[in-house]
Amino acid sequence: KCKYTKSIVKVVKNRKCPTCGGDVVVKFTKSKKRFYGCGNYPKCKWSAWSLAKL
Repeated sequence: KCKYTKSIVKVVKNRKCPTCGGDVVVKFTKSKKRFYGCGNYPKCKWSAWSLAKL
């Protein structure tokens, strides 16, 4: 029986990854801290704690 689950990500509207142009998505660390990352992960490893840096 497969136990793999894929987390649900929310796409941030009107924001694109500064590295590759992919969608910016909201993700959470294991300790539930929110951060923003590229939707093209693992090909693109861009991430930020705040959208102000975008």
